[in-house]
This record gives sequence, C-alpha cells and structure tokens, in this order.
Amino acid sequence: MTKFKNKTQDFENEVKNTPERVNVQHDALTGQIELSVSAVPQAIASFYAHSFYTQKGVPPSFSVNDNSSNRREKQVSTRIDNLERENHSLTIQIEKLKMKLEPYERDMSELEQLNDIKNAYLKNMVQSTVLGGMLNCTRQNINRLRREYKLIAVNGKNGHYFPTWQIDPSGQLYGFIDKVISIIGVDNQWTQIQFFHTPSNLLEKMSPIAYLAKSDAKHDLVVKAAEHYNEQSY
Repeated sequence: MTKFKNKTQDFENEVKNTPERVNVQHDALTGQIELSVSAVPQAIASFYAHSFYTQKGVPPSFSVNDNSSNRREKQVSTRIDNLERENHSLTIQIEKLKMKLEPYERDMSELEQLNDIKNAYLKNMVQSTVLGGMLNCTRQNINRLRREYKLIAVNGKNGHYFPTWQIDPSGQLYGFIDKVISIIGVDNQWTQIQFFHTPSNLLEKMSPIAYLAKSDAKHDLVVKAAEHYNEQSY
C-alpha cells in the first residue's frame, strides 16, 4: 500500500509540475481521479490506472476534464452562431436590394424591348444616298427635305436613316408626311415611326403603312389617325 501511495504521490507531483496540468483530484475509496488539465500524456494516465488496479483489485475509474478542448468547442459554437446571424443579416440585405433593383430591372427590360423594336424598324430604312436614288434626286436634296421636316429620319451609327415607306407606289414622296411630323412633333422621330406601325380604327384597324398599300387609301384619314394617335399619347 505504501508503494502504491508513493506511486500516487509521484504521479500527482509529476502532473502538478508539468506545464498546464493542474487540479488533480483523487478519491482513494472509489478510485476516481479527475484531472482538470489541458493535456495529460496517455502513458501517465495508464500508469496510474494500472497501479491502482493492481493494488486494489478493482477496475479503475479514470476521467480527464480537458478544459482546453471545452474552450475550443465553445469558441467554435460561438463562431457558428455568429456566422449564422451574419448570414441572416446578409440575406435580409440582399432581399432589400432586390426590391430596390426590381424597378430598374423592369426599366432595363423595357429598354431592351424598345431597342429590339428599333432594330426591326431600321431594317426598312436606308441612308440618304439610297433614298435619293429611289426618288431620283441627290443626297443633298434628301438632307434638305429632312431639315425642312418633310421627311422622317432617325439618327443611326453612320448618319441618318430614312424609312422607305414614305415613298408612294409611283415613286414619289407622300405629300402628307410633313403634316404627320408636325402633329406628332418634329423632335419625336421614333414616335413618328411608331405611329406608322400602329393599327388604327380610323384606318380599318390597319397600320398606316398597311393602309397606304391599298389602292383606294385616303391620305386625309392617315392625317386624322395621326391626330388621334397624338391625343392618346398624352
């Protein structure tokens, strides 16, 4: 028994004298040893457990309370909680940004659709030199008619573009184009073009372009349709 006590004392002294090994508690009756330490070499723990078993003839009871491990687990748990809160906060911020961006996204969608329409209209347009050849006049005369608001034209990448449907079947410029430009507005070139592509009840539910293809088309009705279109735009 004295030998066992000496081993116990040696073990306790070694543990206490080892850095970060503290709080050795030994219950001689139950054989329970509780070590509140950062780390205990397995060899030392096994040595003491074996010595106690040999002397007492009962299975040893041994436990180690690793404070360092507990601290790490608590730190990890705290970090996880913080990350979850941060993630929740970021999710709320993202949803708020989405709500703010929705109007801009709708505007961008509308702009894209408008650009697609414009590109489709541009396919039926030519530049001044080509239109001059169709009207048997010079490019300079075409640009003069544009400046006098007798021809519909829009700005493009390489200058002005002119719709070809301004020319009647006989190869002459429609005489009422200047009236339509004046009604809709001289600075609203794309609106002028949109009018000619929009069906009207006054034109048998046809667009002005389709209506003018009829042999019995009345030009004064096209002018009235422009007035009605302009009134609806405001």
